[in-house]
Amino acid sequence: MEVSGSTRIQDDSAPLARLLTVVRSDEDRFESTVNQRNRNGSLFGGQLIAQALVAAQRTIDARFVHSLNVNFQGPGAPDMSVSYQVERSRDGGSLSTRRVSGSQSGTALVFAVASFRGAAEGLVHERPWSAMPPPPESLQSLTELDVRYGSEVGAHGRGRLASYAQVELRPVDPETHLLMAPGPARAQFWIRGVLESAADAATNAAALAFLSDYLFVNAALIPHVQELPAERMFVASLNHAIWFHRPCDPREWLLFESESPWAGDGHALLQGRFYDRNGRLVASAAQEALIRRGVPRR
Repeated sequence: MEVSGSTRIQDDSAPLARLLTVVRSDEDRFESTVNQRNRNGSLFGGQLIAQALVAAQRTIDARFVHSLNVNFQGPGAPDMSVSYQVERSRDGGSLSTRRVSGSQSGTALVFAVASFRGAAEGLVHERPWSAMPPPPESLQSLTELDVRYGSEVGAHGRGRLASYAQVELRPVDPETHLLMAPGPARAQFWIRGVLESAADAATNAAALAFLSDYLFVNAALIPHVQELPAERMFVASLNHAIWFHRPCDPREWLLFESESPWAGDGHALLQGRFYDRNGRLVASAAQEALIRRGVPRR
């Protein structure tokens, strides 16, 4: 099946399973079938991250992703399909590498490099979560927080109340999450994907990649709440990386801890970690974001 670049496929309420689907149009070429917008009105970066990974996975047998590095080249149009071309860079004794380029009508949107490995034994340690978090069932949903805080938050905080059909999110500290007061450059929230049924390990990894771009940048904004402009502020991911440490079910609640060790020159660095409910480190992530007033050129 081939999806035309002129087909209108924007659907912000599309199920997560559809957003994780790409259709093979040639041996190593795949097309998106549905798109989701971000707050800037262009393609959501998490979709591009996840679909690039799915395309790479379609060329791999019996190995699982352990790292994904993504560079964004520019905003995508939500009403056009994205074409993903996979290059089979390496299939070694224990590792496989795939390079993926995503484009619309010949215009580059994203370049990704995914690495896959088999099972192996080795040294084991992991960083525990910073503190025992309250369980997600004890925290309020974004809909409930909207009722409680909706009339008090500013324009930037209201953007953090937006709900999405594909994701459930519950902040550990709602007032920090909603940018109501300045604080340290770190954030915590529980997050899970809305998937109707259990999936295989490859789909679960793609779903986690999708989730990893949700509100990652928030940690960089929290110290600067009083400096944020009243007018529009442009925020965009420039590059993104995720390392997969162990399999997980993204339908279950995961704690995402993030911090921003540096910001300057209109850029910010983010680092994050996903934990399951037992406190096991599931994945680590990093991102460089662009944060500027108005709508700048990248």
